[in-house]
Amino acid sequence: MSTGGSTTTSNAEDTDNIQSRNDHLRSLRFINPLSLAFTPIPKGTAICRIHALRCGHLDVPARDLIQDVLDDVTLPLPAYAFLIEKLSPEDGSVLKRVLFDLGLRKSYGNHRYQFLTEKYQIHLSEEEEIASILRNSLNISPSSIDAVILGHRHFDHIGDLGAFPVSVDLVLGPDSEKDLVKLADYLDLPLQVLQSRNIRHLERNKDEWKEIGAFKGHDYFGDGSLFILDAPGHCAGHQNVLVRTSGNPPIYHLLASDTTHHIILAREPKQPSLRRPLISIFPEDPNKPSNLLSFHDDLEEAYRTIAKAERMDLEENVNVFLAHDISLDRLLRGGIGSAQGGVQAKNWFTLDGNAAELKRFKDREWEDLYLASAYQS
Repeated sequence: MSTGGSTTTSNAEDTDNIQSRNDHLRSLRFINPLSLAFTPIPKGTAICRIHALRCGHLDVPARDLIQDVLDDVTLPLPAYAFLIEKLSPEDGSVLKRVLFDLGLRKSYGNHRYQFLTEKYQIHLSEEEEIASILRNSLNISPSSIDAVILGHRHFDHIGDLGAFPVSVDLVLGPDSEKDLVKLADYLDLPLQVLQSRNIRHLERNKDEWKEIGAFKGHDYFGDGSLFILDAPGHCAGHQNVLVRTSGNPPIYHLLASDTTHHIILAREPKQPSLRRPLISIFPEDPNKPSNLLSFHDDLEEAYRTIAKAERMDLEENVNVFLAHDISLDRLLRGGIGSAQGGVQAKNWFTLDGNAAELKRFKDREWEDLYLASAYQS
C-alpha cells in the first residue's frame, strides 16, 4: 500500500510548523525592563571580594550574535570566570572561596567542542587556564576552592574541572543535566571525575528562592552576600550570580554569564542616532526550509532574562558583567581595578568593590562598539 499521500501531508505539516516557529522567532523583541516587577535588593554587611579571571578569548563572527552586521566582522570575545571570596566581617580574612564559571581550556576531547574551537578560534595560553591563574598569579591552590558554580555547560565556560580535586563541589542550575554520563560528556570529563564529587542541582520547587531585584535568587551563603540567580533562556541550567562587594554603601556586581554576548544587546543606546539591534537568528540549514536558530536555546526566554539583567543595570549600585563583555574587558585591561592586577597582569583583576570603581564601570564608554561591530543602524 502506498504511503505517498501521508508523506506529502506530513512534509507539508512539518513545513508549516517550521514556518510558524520561525515567524514567532522573527517577531521577538527586547522587553522594556521597567515593565518588570522589581523587589529591592536586601542590604547587609556581609560582603565578598571578586577576582575577574580572563581565561583567553575566542573569535566569533559578529553575524552569529547580532543582526544586521557585515559578514566579515569578527569579534574578539574575552572569556571571563570569577573567583569569589567570602570575607570575615571581623578582620576581612577569607572564609570561603567559590568560582563562578571556569572559562576556556587549552584542548578538548569532545568532538563537538573540537569542531567549535575550529569554527571559533581560541586564543589561550597555558598560563591563562583557570587553575594556572589561581596557582601562578594569585598564589591560590585549586584545593582551597570550596565549590564551582557553573554558569552553564558550554565549552567556553566549563574549563577543566578535572584540574580541581574532588573535594571541590559542583553547583548546577535548575534544569541542568542530572545523568552523570551525559553530564560528563557535556563537561568533557572522564566519568570518574564526577562520580566522586559532590554535585548539587538547584531546583525551583525544592530549594529556597527569594525575589531579588528582577530575578529569583538562592542565598548561597545565607547572609545575602552571594545570590545564585535563576536565568533561563540561553540553555538548560543557565544561571547568574549577584555579589555584594560593599555594605556601606551597598554595591553589587551581577555576573551574568551568557545572558547575552555583547553589551550592545544588553543596553538601550543613549544616542538617538543608534538603534538597538536584535539577537541574530539564522537557518539551521541555509539550503532548504529549516528551523531558525540563535545562540540561545529558548530565545523568547532569553529576551526576558536580558530584560531582568537590564533592569538590574538601571540601579545605581549594580554593575552587570557579561562573561564576554568587550567594554569591561578593555576597561580592566586599561588598569581599572586593584593595583594588584593593574595594567601588567592581563589575565586577572581584583575588583576594588567600592563606589569609585562602580562609577567607572557604570560610566564606561560602550556605544562606540556599534561601529566596532559594523552594525548598520
